[in-house]
Order: sequence, then structure tokens, then C-alpha cells
Amino acid sequence: MSEEPIFDRDAARRLAGAGQWGGLRRLLAATVDTEFGPVNARCHAHQTHGSIDDYLDEVEPARRHAAELTDAAVSAGQPAPALHDEIWFGLVTAGLRGRRYGISADLLELAVTEGIWTSRRALTQLHRDGRLVPGHGRSILQLLPHVPEDDRRRLIALASASTAAAEHDYARVYGWVDLLPHLTPEERPATTARILDELRAMDEFTFRNMLPVAAPHLSHDELRQALAAAADHHPGLWRALVAEVAPLLSWEQVLQAMETLHTLESPAWRAEVLAAFVPRLPADMRARALDDILDAAADCYEDFREQLLADIAVHLSAEQLDRAAVLAADSAYLVSRARMLAVLVPHAPDRWLPQLFSTALETADEQARAHLLAALVPRLPDAPRRKALASASALAGPWARAQLLTALVPHLPDGTRGIVIDRALAAAAAVGGPWRGTVLRALIPYLSPERLDSWLDTALAEMAASPDAVDLQLIAEHLADRHWPSVFTAVTAAGHDPKRLLHAFVPHLPDDQLESALSLATTILRGHELQAVMTALAPRLPPERRVAVLRKALADATVVIGDANERAPVLAALVPHLPADRLPEVLAAGAALSDPSHRAEVLVEVALRLPAALPQALDAVLAVKFPARRAALLTLLAPHLPADLLRRAGPAPLAPAGDREHDVAVAFEEAIAAQRAYALRDNLPPLLPQLSADQLERAHATVLALDSAADRARMLTALVPWLPVDRRVGALREALDAAGEIVDTPWRICTLAGLAPLLPVADRDLLVADALALTLSTAVAEHSRPQTLVALGPVLSEAQLDRAMAAAVAFDDGNRRRQAMDGLASHLPPPLVTRYAGVAARDTFTMTAMARRASAIVTAEPGQAHVALAVLRAGLAASERRIAYAALAELTGFVAAVTDGDLGPTLDAVLQTAAWWR
Repeated sequence: MSEEPIFDRDAARRLAGAGQWGGLRRLLAATVDTEFGPVNARCHAHQTHGSIDDYLDEVEPARRHAAELTDAAVSAGQPAPALHDEIWFGLVTAGLRGRRYGISADLLELAVTEGIWTSRRALTQLHRDGRLVPGHGRSILQLLPHVPEDDRRRLIALASASTAAAEHDYARVYGWVDLLPHLTPEERPATTARILDELRAMDEFTFRNMLPVAAPHLSHDELRQALAAAADHHPGLWRALVAEVAPLLSWEQVLQAMETLHTLESPAWRAEVLAAFVPRLPADMRARALDDILDAAADCYEDFREQLLADIAVHLSAEQLDRAAVLAADSAYLVSRARMLAVLVPHAPDRWLPQLFSTALETADEQARAHLLAALVPRLPDAPRRKALASASALAGPWARAQLLTALVPHLPDGTRGIVIDRALAAAAAVGGPWRGTVLRALIPYLSPERLDSWLDTALAEMAASPDAVDLQLIAEHLADRHWPSVFTAVTAAGHDPKRLLHAFVPHLPDDQLESALSLATTILRGHELQAVMTALAPRLPPERRVAVLRKALADATVVIGDANERAPVLAALVPHLPADRLPEVLAAGAALSDPSHRAEVLVEVALRLPAALPQALDAVLAVKFPARRAALLTLLAPHLPADLLRRAGPAPLAPAGDREHDVAVAFEEAIAAQRAYALRDNLPPLLPQLSADQLERAHATVLALDSAADRARMLTALVPWLPVDRRVGALREALDAAGEIVDTPWRICTLAGLAPLLPVADRDLLVADALALTLSTAVAEHSRPQTLVALGPVLSEAQLDRAMAAAVAFDDGNRRRQAMDGLASHLPPPLVTRYAGVAARDTFTMTAMARRASAIVTAEPGQAHVALAVLRAGLAASERRIAYAALAELTGFVAAVTDGDLGPTLDAVLQTAAWWR
């Protein structure tokens, strides 16, 4: 990237101070061409000089002035063209703020070690505008070895603060665990206390996964506290975790845990913990523990027994091995028996081998026979080994044959080995899938160079025909120079993950293939995937080329960020409000989108108003992979297609209407046939408005006969409004009685929420108040609370909706918060939409839901324009540009109304800022 000439840093401040807003906008909007395409000149200059925050400071007064003009015009009931500028400045700011998320920790560290950025410039990337990027603690810590000593303490404090701001509890634990080695003894207790607090607050599943992550970094006392928290969760969780962290426990903790074993009801659980402690026990205690484990194993399920024997086999005495063999032989399942005996084979005395070999040969199940023989092969003399080879050849199943032949290969003489390898490879080819890779991984060390080269040729030919035929990662280290062009072709084929494969190949690439791999990555990858491959490739490149590649990666990460497909909904929403001469620009922008569904979405909207684009739009629609999405787009497009294009579209998306009365009767009979609850749930409600009185009577009787109270209540709720007036009260009472029988509290609340609109006002208000109070209490588990809040949304008053939204915002888990807020948004009155607009800007889905609600409000009541403005501004102020796009896409109609028509300037804002920050 070429250096910009020295620029006047004070120009923007002087223009703003003098009120020359037009001149300031021109200064901030100017474009300059670079090797990476057109970028914003002023931003580029600030980026080059390491003062990018100053550019944001320059944009803010211009945005604020545009907002003041917009507010004044809206208040006066006049058009507000300044809103276009406000959108432009908002997209600029959102694009720049989003850059903070665009650079990986590895690329950041390489930028510093290669001298491209100073450590302080790298830190600025992470700590812009005085605001930390949540969850960037790892990136900060990777800078520690490269910063002056004076900066280390500041970096550690920033890493801790960034970790504390991470959204998910597991991310916070990972961050603080990474931080521990860098802390002084005085600083450690506070951080470990945070880790323990997070662990105690986790749900059981997350706790189970995260304690082993934290355990190696905890003191014995801290680990004791964590295990005590596990015991509070569930005894079964305690035993599993104690077994996992057993090597980290002090001897005192081992003894304490063994004393606690009697509280575990399950013998299998006790045996699992004992097995984990066996390596730590003295000889006398170990012998008793092994006896106890064997006693418990006799009553365990097959898989659990096999795992216990595998854990303790190496520690068993001769007598205990005999007991273990009896346990294995007692299995009722041939495969389980073989697997357990195979676990014991490496430790079995020689006197066992003849009997085990005979048992294996006589086993009727091929898979069991192959498994036990494969375990025995390393210990067999030549004669039995030849019998095993003959048995392998007689196996009909390819996987069993491949498994046994592969086990035999290392123990065969050279003259026989080649033939057996051929047979094993043929069997592996018949197996396919991951099992084939297991066989190949074991055989490759025994292939001669010539044989390996020939096999690779065959494998690459198979791969050309079927991309998933070969495990490319398995063969990477064995490829010759001539193979790499074929591999690169395969990487682009459907069925492969190009980023994962390219990244895996980097250590094995010949030097003369590095540029080819880089070119391929640049062609087929985008965003973080491309960055990961470029970062992996860069250290293998010559110094000058390495610097150029890293500069390009940094430019992509900090200036050219985001996904062009994010603006597809905005482009599609703008089309109805644009003059005809601007549609070709939208068509070109839509055609450049990489995602087939997004591309088709934009092109269809353009084609509905620009007939010349119909062939291109049809091509885009036919390229959409998902049938439902393709059918929906074809349904929109089909009425506008001429006959020749309609024939290309295939079967008509809309079938002609038949005999409606006959169709309803057939569908009704299918729905109530055999009183199938699932058929009634799915098929009966849409039919109810079209049913005759007799059919409604039969439907009522069918519903009452359902066994499930939940199904009965749900179906009665749907049925009540369509029954004769004199029958509704009785059916409503039946529905309430059925809802009262539902044991599951969240489901009962959801069912009652559906019934509430049918009740008298006083009864409804009482029911809703009780249901909301129950939802917000501990009677409803946190993971079920979002769905109950959403179910109650349509019947809540404004004050109750405020309480429900407050509960939704308070969820620590982002998915639960999103689910609750999205579902409640469509019911919010204007004051609550304004109040929660800022919170909705945390993610795209919630912002979409809130903006859609704001659009509906202002469409119904034009005087509520301030509500839509609040939501739009919250979206434009979000930390990611895609959230700004989400708000704008839903509020485009509002923008058109406020600006008195043509949205050409807003289209310019979308296209220009997208060109600067792709």
C-alpha cells in the first residue's frame, strides 16, 4: 500500500468549526485508488499515519449535524434529505468499528514480529476509541513477548478486562485460564476466584466441559472448591469430573474422594472413579480397588465394562486377569466379548493364547472374529499367523477383512507383505468413508516408494471423479511435486472444506507451490478463512514476499472487511424506491454477490421492474441450492417470465386450484384418521375455517379422544373460535381443564398463553399475570424461559412486556437473549421499541426484528417517525456493519417516506462504503 502524502490533520476540525458542512462531507467522502481497489482517501491517510481514531472523530460532528437537520425536518413535518447523509456517515462508522473484529491473534502477532506494525499500533487495533473488543484477550496476550516491559502490566489489565466483557461464560474461562501464567502470585487469587465463580454459575453441560480446561491451572484448594460445586450440581457429574481430573488431585484429595464414593448409588460410577485413582494408589490399596472394580464390572453394561477393563488391564494381577477374562467371556454379545478380550490380550499370559486363538477362529460374527484376531496377531507364532491370514481372506465383510489384513502386514515376510497390502487396500476401497482412512494410515509406512507413488496416482484419479473418495489430509505429507496441481484442483471441488485442507497442506507444500496455494486461497476463500491460510503461508515465504502478503492480509482485515452478501437485503429493499436509471447499478452489485441465494434475491427484485434482467434473474434463481428458497423465488418470478423462460424454469411453481370442497374433505379425513395426534397438530388447524358444522363436530370428538393433555389443549384452543357460539364455552372449559393436566410447567404456560385471548378480560388478565410471574420464577428453568416469554408476548400489557423484555435482556446466554427478544419485539408498543433499540443492536437477528416492528408502527401511525429513527440510529451505531444493514433493510420504506421519495443517495451510501470496506 503506497504512502499518502502528508495531509492536513486540522482541515476537518476547521470546516466543522466554520459550519462548512458541505465541504466537510466532500473531504470525508473523497476516494483514492490503491492496489486493493478504491478506498476512502481521508480514512486511508489516517490509516497510513496510525491515527484512524481521528477519522472517526472527524465523522462524528458531520453525522451529528445531519441528525439535527433530520430531527428538525421530521418535527416540522417536512422532508428530511439529511437522513441520507446520516445513513452514509453511519455506514462509514459501522464499517470502521467492525474492523476491530477482523484481525486474528496470529496475524496480529506476525504483523509485530515482522516489523510491519509496532506493538502499540497493534494494541490500538484492539483498543480503539477507548473501547475494548470483548473476547480479544488472547490477541492481547500474544503481543506480550513483543512489547516493552513498561507495557506488559497494561496489556495484562486490558486482556483481563476484555475477557470479562466476553459474552459467553466458557469464553471468559478460556480467557482467564490463558491469563494465569502471566500473573504475579499476588494477582492470581482474584483471577482464579473469577474462574471458580464462572464454573459455579454454569449449567451442568458447560461445567462438565470447562472444569478439565481450568483444572490444570487451579491449586489443590481451588480444585477442591470446584469439585464441591460439581457435587452441588449432581452426583453423577461429580464422579465424571473426579475421574477426569484424577491425575491433578493431591493425595489427600484422592483419599477424600474415595471416602465419598459410598454416596454414589451406582456401582458403575464408583468403579469409574476407582479406575481413575488406580495408578495413584499404593500396592495394597490398588489390589483392593481392582477387586472392587471387577465386582462392579460384572453388573455394568457392555460398553461400560469394556471401558473399565481397558482402564485397569495394565494393573491387573494374574488372578485378576483370570477374573477379567471370565467377565469378558460372559458377555452375551459376540462383538462386545471380542472387544473386551482384545483389551486383555497385550497383558495375557502365554498360556492363554492358544485358547484365545481358537475362540477367535470359532467366533461366528465376522467383525468380532477380525477384532480379536487383529489384537492377537502381534503375539502369535508363524503357524497361527498363517491361519489368521487364511481366515482374513475368507471374511466376506470388507471392513472386517481390511482390519485383520492391516494388522497382519507388519508381521509378514517381505515376499508375502505386498500381496496382503493389495488385498487390504482393495478391502479398504470397498469400505469407503473414514474407515478407509484408518486402514490407509496404517498401511502407508509399509509401501515402497514406487508403490506409494503408484497408489497416490490412483487415489488422485479417484478424487477427480469423486471429491470425497480420498482423505487429502492423510496423503499430504506423501505427495510428490507433480501431484500438487491435481490436489489444488480437488480442493476447489464440491465436498471439500477448502480452508481446512489448504491450512493442513501448508507444512507439506514444496517451495515452488507456495505461490500457487496462495493464489488459489485468494481466489476461493474470503474473510477469516482467507486470513487463516495467508497467515499460515506467510512464514514460509521469502522475507520480501512475506511482508507483502502480510500487508495484504492486514489490509483485508482492517480496511477490506465484511461480507458483500450482507448488503443483499438492503439492495433488494431499495429497488422499489429507485428510478429506472439506477437499477443497472443494483443489478451489477447483485450479480457480484458470491452467495447464490443472496444474488438471486437481489436480481429477482430488479427483474420485476427491469424486464431485460429476467434471463439473468432466472439463471440466478436456478442456481439456488435449497429447494424451498428456490421455489419461493420462482413463485415471485414466474408471473413475469415469457413462455420460453417459463419452460426453462421447470414445473409451474403454483399448481392450479382444484375442487376446493373435495380437497378439503380429503384433507380432513386424512387429518382425523386413526386419531393421529401428529397429523391433527400439523393438518387440522389450516382446515378449520373451511369445515362444515358436521366436520367441526367430528373434529371436536376426535380431539377430545386424544390421550395427551397437551395435544388436547392445543387442538381445542385452535377449534374453539370455529365452533357454534353455544358450544364455545364448554369447549373452552375442556381446553382449560386439559391445560391444567399438563405436568411440564413451561409447556403448560405456553398452552395457557394460547388460550388467554379466548377468555373474558378479567379471567385473561389474572391468568396472564400468574403465568408471567411463574415464568420469571425459578419454577421455569432458564433454558425454557425464552420460549415461555415469547408465547406470552401477544397477551402481555405494556408494563408486562417491559418486565418480559428486561428478563430477556438479562440472559447471559446470547442465544437465549436473542430468542426472547426476537419473539417479543413484534408485540412492543412504541415507547418500548425506543427503549430497547440500543440493546437490539447487539446482533443482526434482534435488530431485524426490532426494525421490522418499528416499520410496522410508523406505517400505521406516521406520527411515530421518532420510533423508527431511534431504531435506525441504533443500527447505524452498532459495532458491526451487517447490523446497520439489517436495520436499513427493514426501514427502507420509512427512509423513502421521510426523504420524500428517491433513495438514490442511500444507494450511493451503500455502494460507496461497501467499496471501501468490502
